[in-house]
Amino acid sequence: MEERLKEIRKALGLSQIEFAERLNIKITTYNAYEVGRNKPTNATIGLICKTFNVNEKWLRTGEGDMFIDISRNQQIIDFMNNLEVEDSEFKRQFINMLCNMTEEEWNFVEKKMYELVDESRERAKNKDHPKEAIATSDDYIIKDNKNGLDDTTAEFEKRSTIKSEERYRKVLTSVSNKDSSVSNTTDGTEKDNKKKESA
Repeated sequence: MEERLKEIRKALGLSQIEFAERLNIKITTYNAYEVGRNKPTNATIGLICKTFNVNEKWLRTGEGDMFIDISRNQQIIDFMNNLEVEDSEFKRQFINMLCNMTEEEWNFVEKKMYELVDESRERAKNKDHPKEAIATSDDYIIKDNKNGLDDTTAEFEKRSTIKSEERYRKVLTSVSNKDSSVSNTTDGTEKDNKKKESA
């Protein structure tokens, strides 16, 4: 059973400390289960299955699927039942706020949720296909990945900023050269005029 406990924890992406906290047991107690020093009681096995939606038959024998599929409605019911015994004032206040939302407010939340999903998908697309990343904040397009770096949003923005600064420096240099050229031409013209006046 200890190996299956480890499988559950890793499938959920939890550390031993996080797993133990969700079960409201000491980390030393859980660690003893996972290394096989102690065996969990029937009550603890039931708690693990209820908390993480684990198939009890699989946990005890290894037969069947690790997790049990439950409907969305059942998940909501389980959440509300757990809320009654949980010591979380924030969750209660949040659910109470949802209960008092108007239809217009629900529509607004739904719209924002889909916008966030679309933004998340776009970021993932740019990360998977860095050559297609486009810097729309300026008049240039980044279509290469010469340094072989992952195009995360932060890295993309960083390189976009660098390219903007490079362009800005080039413009300044160009303007400076033109000013210098004009200045030299003016100086030369003035010298020629003075020579003519002297003659």
